[in-house]
Amino acid sequence: DLHKYISNEISAMVVFQIQGEIADGGYIVVSMPRETIIQLTNQMLGMTDTDREINEMDQSAAIEIGNIMISAFLDATAELLGVIMLPSPPALAIDMAHAAFESIVAQVATDVNDVLIFNTELTSEAPPVYGSIYMLPNVELAGQLFRMLERLMEPLS
Repeated sequence: DLHKYISNEISAMVVFQIQGEIADGGYIVVSMPRETIIQLTNQMLGMTDTDREINEMDQSAAIEIGNIMISAFLDATAELLGVIMLPSPPALAIDMAHAAFESIVAQVATDVNDVLIFNTELTSEAPPVYGSIYMLPNVELAGQLFRMLERLMEPLS
């Protein structure tokens, strides 16, 4: 059923394995459309050319932004859970988002039953940029995450 949540546009997907206290905690992926990656590179380097294919500079920017976003995301999640979560070194895939994601899921399907999707918006003085974070936790981590979310959703008494 992921088809309705993942586009078919060319995207950069930065993939990390979740490591730390929860062994092989699953995977986490940052997905950004081609236009977003080019926009980010342009903002970072003061460039203006938006009508181009993704180049090495764009790939480097995607990996750097992915590292920053996922490190912050895992730090915050780990703090809420009271565990240590670290990202592995990143892997980059540039392809139609749906095809790249299907490939990732095929590699981890035996360990993953759930996918948590977080849509993101990065804002600054420049126009906002959009992307998604897909968390594919293993069964143990998924259980901890769902229990934490249930506690957060409980009414205050």
